[in-house]
Amino acid sequence: MGIRAEFTTGAFLALMAAPAFALTIQAPAPGSVNTISPGDDYASAILTDAWDMSDAGDLELRKSHHLTGQSIAGGIFTGSTTDNVPAVYPLYPGVYSSVPTHKGSRYPVDTQRYRYLTIKVRAYGTGSNPDPSAGQAMVQAFYFRDQDALVTNQWGCSGNAFYAPGTDWQIVTLDMQQGGTCSPSMPWTSGTIQGLRIDPVRAAGVKVDIDWIRLTSAAVTSQQRYQVSWTDTVQGASYTVTAIDPDGARFTLGQNIVATALLADFSRLAPGDYRIEVSRGGASATSTGVVRVAAPATVSIADPSMRGDVSRSYANTVLGNPWGPIDSQDFYNLVNITNPVYNNPPGTLTARATNNDPSVFMQTRRNNTFFPINTQLYRSVCFTMQLFGPQDIGAGSVARLYWGNEHPTLTVSDDIVIEEGVNEYCFEDMAEMPMEGANLTPWLADIIRFFRIDPHEFPVHQPPISQQCQQQQTHEACRDFRIHSVTLSPFAVARPGFNVSWTHRDTDSNGHTVRVLLDQNRTAGDGPEYPLRTVTRSPGTHTLGVHVPPGVPLGKYYVALEVQDAHATVRAYSTGPLLVEAPQDLIFANGFQP
Repeated sequence: MGIRAEFTTGAFLALMAAPAFALTIQAPAPGSVNTISPGDDYASAILTDAWDMSDAGDLELRKSHHLTGQSIAGGIFTGSTTDNVPAVYPLYPGVYSSVPTHKGSRYPVDTQRYRYLTIKVRAYGTGSNPDPSAGQAMVQAFYFRDQDALVTNQWGCSGNAFYAPGTDWQIVTLDMQQGGTCSPSMPWTSGTIQGLRIDPVRAAGVKVDIDWIRLTSAAVTSQQRYQVSWTDTVQGASYTVTAIDPDGARFTLGQNIVATALLADFSRLAPGDYRIEVSRGGASATSTGVVRVAAPATVSIADPSMRGDVSRSYANTVLGNPWGPIDSQDFYNLVNITNPVYNNPPGTLTARATNNDPSVFMQTRRNNTFFPINTQLYRSVCFTMQLFGPQDIGAGSVARLYWGNEHPTLTVSDDIVIEEGVNEYCFEDMAEMPMEGANLTPWLADIIRFFRIDPHEFPVHQPPISQQCQQQQTHEACRDFRIHSVTLSPFAVARPGFNVSWTHRDTDSNGHTVRVLLDQNRTAGDGPEYPLRTVTRSPGTHTLGVHVPPGVPLGKYYVALEVQDAHATVRAYSTGPLLVEAPQDLIFANGFQP
């Protein structure tokens, strides 16, 4: 009896300790790491720089609306809202009727390919506003066809996505094909877009954090899915499957599932580790194993670039004196400009305008003889400049380029918006430069004697700037400018060889297959592409000599670089073109020798 009583008591205690219904996750297996490929993300694939808040360029903070205390640090964007319509720009659309220099103009979003905007975000109260209400914790996105979209009414918006306010991270998805109620509400799929704005919350006095943003394709491969499976003692239950990141942010992979397995789509999620939760009424289980979304490589091509071949620049090759580091011999004339200084710091021109039309004529003479610019050859322009004081586009924070043979009839470019601080402004092909005014002589139409930069259009001779300048005599008050360098260069050339220089990084893979191709534009798969060379390289900075075979037609191309690891292939394009030209006859390259 004693033995039987002891057994009966032990069995009873065991039954009491065991759950009435067992829900167990089989895959991912306990303690396992299961790596899958990342989804097709616009920033990763096209910009080759994910919007993961790892660098200041992931959001254009100078363009944000109604946010203060903005920063990107430790992989997080942080800002505090000053109104109920704060906005951040992953892609700023540019300024109406100006030369397009914004990122989206070079890398527009193909809205037929990309559809889902997913954000890891949180919003919580500060000061006297302890918490945004549930109705205010809302994400909405706006998109713009180009820099003129607000004037031409070619813009639209998404619907709203609500999330729980507080200090917990949330993962929120917007289907960009489900438009909102804004007007004119251009459909997402009506063509490419160059601007993307995100309103992360609808509340003032709120702190907003963003961990990552992804704009992903609806097309999902088997490599971007993972088969989650589980067992349950309950029959016929309905399940919800959720991915949970290390911060506890949750993303629903599937719901109302009546089977005990789900081929789950992870394509919208950022690279990283995710535990899996399976739940039903009355029970849930969370895996100790993880599904790891692999991180693709990030690739940046340094050469060829939009600067062209600077070693063969006009000033360096024709005049024997490059326009930078700057000295007084780099200028043919300075008009409506006073107090030029070349040593503050050395190698720059710092000067003050005397009216709203300062003109810097670059040197085009040697020994008092003009050496006209061959516009068929010299087509890439860059200048590095600082305009002191806060940006005010309407008042004069714009520069222009002029070219031609006679001062009264020089052709003028559209406005070039000047940002605060020291910045480089590059234009890969002056043949495509938008022009303004009556004399619209394209760059390629003539050999020119004059090339001019007007650094700003502030009316410094009129109040209030003239009064501020007289009282304070500072660079900022007087709207002084500083030019660091100017280059006018030919395109890079292959005859038939050339060098490609790049840097690529990867956080979870070392060995990479690198493939070099030529493409007539910056869109993969839409026309002739010519593979040139395939090598293996580890992450780092590299230069590779490449030979163009005779079968490639002569002409203008962009260099494409594909970097492939075990889970993803990333393609980057050169920011400037490469001319494939016929090989030079070395016998006659330097003239006839008897």
